[in-house]
Amino acid sequence: MVQQEMVQVTALGEQRTLGVTPVEGADLSASDVRMEIQLMREQIELLREQQRSTWALGLSDNPPPGYTPMDTRVLRASREIQEGCASS
Repeated sequence: MVQQEMVQVTALGEQRTLGVTPVEGADLSASDVRMEIQLMREQIELLREQQRSTWALGLSDNPPPGYTPMDTRVLRASREIQEGCASS
């Protein structure tokens, strides 16, 4: 794990040396990168737990805490915009 993080940090340094524009936030220190990775792992675990919920598995009609259904009009408009961009 630490080795992978070091490879990523080294790659960012090489990109800067080569004049490649780094991605936003790429100027983070190694400890900042480790913290971001930990936060992402925690988010992934939360999402996995939600996927295993009785509601997600179709075993319950009770949505998980914090669930807010999208307005179908908003969802439809979003799809139309995406389709319009894809056809351009």
